[in-house]
Amino acid sequence: MPAPSPWPEDPRRPLVVRFGALGDMVLIKPLIERLADRYRSKVDLLGSGPWTSELLSGQPKVGEIRLIRSRKTPYWLSREQWRLVEWLRAREGPVYFCDDTEKTRWLLQRAGIGRERMVDAYEGYDPKTLARMHWLEQWRAVAERSPPAYPAPSLPVPPPMVPRIALGEEAERDLKAFLHERGIEPPFVLFQPGNKRTLKRGLFATQSHPKFWPLDRWVRLGRTLLAVRPGLSILLCGVARERRLCRQIARGIGDPRVHVLAGELPLMRLAALCAQAHSMIAIDSGPAHLAAAMGTPLVVLFGHAAPERWRPVGPPGTPIIALGGPHRGGHVQAVSMEEVAAAWSGLSGLRQAA
Repeated sequence: MPAPSPWPEDPRRPLVVRFGALGDMVLIKPLIERLADRYRSKVDLLGSGPWTSELLSGQPKVGEIRLIRSRKTPYWLSREQWRLVEWLRAREGPVYFCDDTEKTRWLLQRAGIGRERMVDAYEGYDPKTLARMHWLEQWRAVAERSPPAYPAPSLPVPPPMVPRIALGEEAERDLKAFLHERGIEPPFVLFQPGNKRTLKRGLFATQSHPKFWPLDRWVRLGRTLLAVRPGLSILLCGVARERRLCRQIARGIGDPRVHVLAGELPLMRLAALCAQAHSMIAIDSGPAHLAAAMGTPLVVLFGHAAPERWRPVGPPGTPIIALGGPHRGGHVQAVSMEEVAAAWSGLSGLRQAA
């Protein structure tokens, strides 16, 4: 793969710096959109991970996406970091620093980006305050700030910050062909039983992990849903490393209406799948945030992460039920199968009420 260009596409564009997992990048999109409206320009993004470009490339108001694989490597040994600093030095516009690592801050300083050009998203907050504040509330406040050197006009009071992912015709055609090939028709509910933090070196985490919901509960949940809705299919989602887990659940349910799709869902296919799904039941994870952004009714199980901070958010009218969290002992095992099944049954009522 050729080295990225040392020159930005447009050095005057605002830059958002956010290194995060899939859910983080879903949640950062409303900030990008608000800044694009204020500065009347696309907004560039500095981040990491292939999911970032797969999710946000081509999205309205998102400009150039610059990725870096590792910030842990010492600077003097990393050509990638040298090229990044060169790219940053060539920029002229405002920088919105939405990362909380000192190495990232150091790289910006080395590129000569001073406080007069930067908005620090964490400035003025103590950790206890942030722990009770939803990410979108934090990004909403950040979006209305301007660095001293680059004041942007204030706009009318913004609408609620809601993550939305635009689907192109190509993603919709791809999903249609994929479902036809697999013989899958709506209605279907998505199960997302895995999370990258429950995997280590290719093996599934022990039951002590805060985000590990026992396999027998997934099995009983699947059987319960299929009994309630005979015309329903269950699609088990995940990355390739989660395929083994999904196959174990499918074997346990033992029904031809259950399909294992783990390892076959690039992000935009997953987004398109969520848009067509009846609902999703998920561990607190990036796919749960993606599903919410697509307007999918959702039940999400929390472990040690606080729903107040991390609850997925969807377009108005999207029913989302969060179960568990620190107040329940910080482990998803505190949530019973019956509780999840009841919450899922209540999604239809919430959608009708909305």
